[in-house]
Amino acid sequence: MSPAPDGFVPDGFVPDGFVPDGFAPVGFRASGFTLVEMIATITIVAVLSVFAGPSMTASMARHRVQDAASDLRAVLVKARADALMLNGDISVLPIGGDWAAGWKIPDPLNSGKYLQTHEATRAVAITLSGAPTVTYRFNGRMRDGVGIKFNVQSSVAGISTAKCIVVDPSGRPYTQDGVCGG
Repeated sequence: MSPAPDGFVPDGFVPDGFVPDGFAPVGFRASGFTLVEMIATITIVAVLSVFAGPSMTASMARHRVQDAASDLRAVLVKARADALMLNGDISVLPIGGDWAAGWKIPDPLNSGKYLQTHEATRAVAITLSGAPTVTYRFNGRMRDGVGIKFNVQSSVAGISTAKCIVVDPSGRPYTQDGVCGG
């Protein structure tokens, strides 16, 4: 039914396609979420987060230790290769006396310059035992023929994880799981 040509609209007449605010056309269902569905979804996400939180914390600590140990091992391999290539002594030094603050390889040919610098590690403690410094001789072996050990650890929320980097007297670094022994 359409309105009369003179513009007269009878009472109760609704033009085609017109839907008053707050009403849906017949056969059409409104889309979206109800309040109950939204609260149920938020509750499920909250419960899952409570269980996943500790697991995620342990995983983050494990990855931080793994990344720091891998980076330190890589710089030791590089320093050894540089000592062989340059046929001279190469040292790896902690920044500010703290291995966790980062490390650097001074350039033996250009005073004040560095072959490589590594930034600080986050939430990871790194300690050196076996020798006061890390120096590779021209032949790739450790100075004084003494092996060293780096202990790389992190303890977050009561969860502790560690890796040990052992550098034998020949200068080759090896990574082991757990705290360094002896």
